[in-house]
Amino acid sequence: MSDTEQPRVAIVTGGTRGIGRSISLDLARKGIVVIATYKSNDFLAESLHEISREENLALNVQQQDIDNIDSTSMWARQVIERFGAVDILVNNAGITLDELVIHQVESHWDQVLQTNLKGHVFLTKSCLFAMLKNRFGCIINISSVAGLYGNVGQTAYSATKSALLALTGSWAREYGRFGVRCNAVIPALVETDMSSSLPEKVRDAILKKYSLEYPLSPTSVSSVVSFLCSDKAVRLNGQSIAVGFNRQYF
Repeated sequence: MSDTEQPRVAIVTGGTRGIGRSISLDLARKGIVVIATYKSNDFLAESLHEISREENLALNVQQQDIDNIDSTSMWARQVIERFGAVDILVNNAGITLDELVIHQVESHWDQVLQTNLKGHVFLTKSCLFAMLKNRFGCIINISSVAGLYGNVGQTAYSATKSALLALTGSWAREYGRFGVRCNAVIPALVETDMSSSLPEKVRDAILKKYSLEYPLSPTSVSSVVSFLCSDKAVRLNGQSIAVGFNRQYF
């Protein structure tokens, strides 16, 4: 990037913990202005902000609950007004409220779909206007292996992660001709606070199924995201990239 070029601007939802934290840092260390959102964990937000200050990164940590569609749309407009654009959007925030479908609680179903899917759809809508105006955009949807094959007790979570893959194809077709690319990353089991809450037998079964000796590190995922956001991936659109397993084996 030359001195006269404006740095790219990225939003990373759920950007202060787990995979999102690694993505936020990876992109910021590449000279991208990053806005990392979080919902409620002030400790993780402050610790990421401290790293940003120590490394002199253009990494902004902002509390924003993407579940609230109206608030998020207004917030996205403010981000665009302040930074001039949103060039990269990483739809990463996600929750899982595990229960067998026979015990499925409607409020839990709604909560998972609101956070993992609906919130991202309408945040993407808000950012698309600026991307289309600039004829440039890179959208990355963070899916999961559960979105391909399902997991016991994760009906709602699996449904949302599968839907993100369908959205990836739709958005790639809708906006690719306008310079806006959309791709997805599909990680196998990643070592995060969410995966660490799984029972040991479940974790072992997942690792065995995907021939992993141990869970992936968040950087295994963030490195792929960084590549997809780079000029080297400018011809990639509508792709869903598996990390930590080979799709043809299943």
